[in-house]
Amino acid sequence: MGSKLRVLVARLKRLPEEERALVFSQEPRVLDALSASLTRAGIPAALLRGKRREQRGALERFQGYDADEPGCQGRAGSSSPRTRGSVRPKTLLLDFRHDASGLTLTAASHVFLLEPFTPEDERQALCRALRLGQSRPVHCYRVTMAGTLEERLLVERERLARGTPPARLASAHACELGLGKDAA
Repeated sequence: MGSKLRVLVARLKRLPEEERALVFSQEPRVLDALSASLTRAGIPAALLRGKRREQRGALERFQGYDADEPGCQGRAGSSSPRTRGSVRPKTLLLDFRHDASGLTLTAASHVFLLEPFTPEDERQALCRALRLGQSRPVHCYRVTMAGTLEERLLVERERLARGTPPARLASAHACELGLGKDAA
């Protein structure tokens, strides 16, 4: 498992039991590797694949809909409530290109981005959790490696957003999850 995934798994283990996380990647292989790593670490996770109809059960379990709860029929129009004995996923793994648009995932209070996205795409990912009905603060993390092309890309994007000339750009930039050059 790569450094990014090791750090992400450790971070997800430290989340309080009642908190949920969304993890976005553009690479299905990365999501498959992360799913296997989370299973080995004992962290319940759901990997969204397939058509919306096939995803409904995983989405409802993640959101915490339960037909056994008084007054709760799952989502309006739902036909697949959480079944008895099923484990509620702590983490929902999403392929950004195929699974992110239009979802309301207010059970999540943490959003992890495994690769640099455009600012608009990052906002789209974060907005999956920042919806009407969200009752907790939502934290967003970019998982990057120090000294890599993706770190330089993020630093340059921030510089352009601030309008800072390249000569004034600091050479050292802290990564948000503390991955140093020697983490590989």
